Amino acid sequence: MRRNPNDVEDMDLEASKTDSKEDLSKKQEALCLSMMNVAELIGWPIFAVAMAILWTFTYIGSIMLIGTLMGALWAVRRSSLRPKHRFPLLLGLAAAGTFFTISAFQHYAIEPNVRGKVMVIYCKEHIFPLGAGLITQGLFSALKHVMGALHYAEANGAAGVRVNFIDKHYSDPEQDTDNYYSYFFEETMLMDKRMTSADASQLEEVHFDQYVKRHGRWGGFNHIMDGPDGSKYPVTYGVDRPTTMLLLDNYIKLKPQVQQKITNLRMKHDLDGADAIVGVHYRGTDTAEHYPFLKISYESFYEESESAIAAILKEKGVDRSKAKVKIFVATDEQEFLDGMITRFGADAVFFHEESPRLTPDQYKAATEGLTNSPDVHIGNYLKGETAIVDAIMLAAGQHLIKGRSNLSDFSWASNVDMKVTLIFGEHDRTELPKIPLKSATHKNGVTPRQPLYLYD
Repeated sequence: MRRNPNDVEDMDLEASKTDSKEDLSKKQEALCLSMMNVAELIGWPIFAVAMAILWTFTYIGSIMLIGTLMGALWAVRRSSLRPKHRFPLLLGLAAAGTFFTISAFQHYAIEPNVRGKVMVIYCKEHIFPLGAGLITQGLFSALKHVMGALHYAEANGAAGVRVNFIDKHYSDPEQDTDNYYSYFFEETMLMDKRMTSADASQLEEVHFDQYVKRHGRWGGFNHIMDGPDGSKYPVTYGVDRPTTMLLLDNYIKLKPQVQQKITNLRMKHDLDGADAIVGVHYRGTDTAEHYPFLKISYESFYEESESAIAAILKEKGVDRSKAKVKIFVATDEQEFLDGMITRFGADAVFFHEESPRLTPDQYKAATEGLTNSPDVHIGNYLKGETAIVDAIMLAAGQHLIKGRSNLSDFSWASNVDMKVTLIFGEHDRTELPKIPLKSATHKNGVTPRQPLYLYD
């Protein structure tokens, strides 16, 4: 009897599926045994909680959690775990699963209806520790949250965005309000310029202060700006540079006292008469704890500063020996500022004198840079104002040199007519070209008017 060729193919396919299942089972067993060995070594409760924390704070943690979950469930099903080990493991996995569910809700829940309403946004908080509000956004991560909300408001027909940021690191008891955003910027931003604040006060508000809510305290709007790989922003991004500058142009308005500080710095150092202006931001202290997980050498920034100055002067046809060069330096490390002055001279290098900087013996305690350093002895208001002045002054030239930092990401966004060099490693440097204002027209036909530091 001759077999039907189709039957033979079906038999081969079934055999292949069986082999695949056996291979998968072996891989699961190997994964499970590896996880079990680690868990036995450090203790199951510690292991389970560690998986939950890793998942909360890192991208790779999510992969580890999924692998652990699969392996652990397989092990329980096969009774590979002794009974006394099952409860703490499953308890830890339940906690991690709770975090996973909350995060999934933030990204996939139904979008709120904001059309014709005023969105009210609050400080974003990390999921862990649950509800404690102990770990909140830094100032410029919060500003990215604002810009993401503005982009969302435009796309979804909201009437405006009102910001209510209260945080122990920036809310100042000596000010009239705890809303630190209002110290530096107008807190209500309206999409329709014909609308007044009085008109907006009559509109319905949508508050994003809940924890388990789309774009709430455990979600926020940062991901809209960050795009697919937030750790590499602004090399990768969700909102392009001209559009981001338009958001700043249209809605982010500096308070007069902040604008005056910027004007004073520009006049004091005669920036209008300079042949080359370069902004350099070196974020040190705890940066090795974040992407790209290493401390960049000072020399990398010295080299890029030299290259930027040479390129600007060459383009202008100005001889270096006769050129007036200005370099604005923003840093949390006093050593870096001293090194820049030594390398380029005190006449060229200038900085905001009120901005705090740390010495080497103070770096370890600065787990979030200057935000929470016990060695920064200035009021919360001044801590915020100096950071904003630094960020805007960094964008006052023809070229910005920066590492991984939300502060200088804000500078990157506030002036498209400026080259940017991003240094993520000794040999990982990316140059983003300038975009002349006249060619930075948005798809709706609107062109950014001017960099943020020139606003009235």
